[in-house]
Amino acid sequence: MNKFWRWMATVLFVTAMAFPAVAEDHCIPFGGTVYGWATDNWYATGDFVIGNKVRHANIVIVNTGFFDNGGISTGTEIGTFDFGHGNTFQTKADFSVQHLNDALTDSGVFDVRENGTFFKGTGIFRGVYGHWVNDGPFGPNVKLPDNIHPDPAASLYWIGRYHGTICGLR
Repeated sequence: MNKFWRWMATVLFVTAMAFPAVAEDHCIPFGGTVYGWATDNWYATGDFVIGNKVRHANIVIVNTGFFDNGGISTGTEIGTFDFGHGNTFQTKADFSVQHLNDALTDSGVFDVRENGTFFKGTGIFRGVYGHWVNDGPFGPNVKLPDNIHPDPAASLYWIGRYHGTICGLR
């Protein structure tokens, strides 16, 4: 019987120690649609559902690497999402842009796909981490909604649909 109680005490101890870690690793759904344009960098605006709240963000994305592989271009980028009131996070991403669908037509619309992570959060996003994917149309002939007002100097436009899991929120 003594072995049983030692075993039970060990199980309770390990279980109790796991609860704070679970609370710190609380992950919730992240998703939203952005409407963007390019001038010197990429700029976008959009609404995101984070858990059960809708939050608006203004975004600046800087390409950190670009490789033209003919029919498919690939690259890397760093994004800063600003939700206002000191609540921000950054993202790191790898992307690919497929030009092959444009070879048969002159549509000026390409497919972009991104995979990324969250990092460097501030405010409620301090300690943020997680993963996301994004896909959507990109190019000179992508039509943004009438209520989105890109920089008049923009010549490339983008609509992105983000899906992912965000963790470590305060």
